[in-house]
Amino acid sequence: MSYRSLSQAIEGALLRGEPGKAYLVGDETLSVADYLNLFFEAVGNPVRLEARDEEHPVFPSHTMVQGRGNWIRYEPDAEEAALLGYDRNDVANGVAEALAAFKTTHVKGSLLTNG
Repeated sequence: MSYRSLSQAIEGALLRGEPGKAYLVGDETLSVADYLNLFFEAVGNPVRLEARDEEHPVFPSHTMVQGRGNWIRYEPDAEEAALLGYDRNDVANGVAEALAAFKTTHVKGSLLTNG
């Protein structure tokens, strides 16, 4: 979920939500490969990661709550999402915004500046 969508959901809950009620919010379901590919796409790198059903040295199976090869999927209640008024399918925009923010704080001579 992007920061923008989460902020919109919080604002919607404060303005239109029922006092004391908890709202479960969500955006889109992505595999780790799909999520990481958003970063490659945002920097213009044509590399495409693929999902594999094997142990990974950075994301070992024991760190995955759902277990390797399984998914945790959540579809927010349509009426609650409409009440809160937050954007969905906004993860790619969040990645692009994070990259833009990073570029504005880069150090001269970094890999992003080619010099």
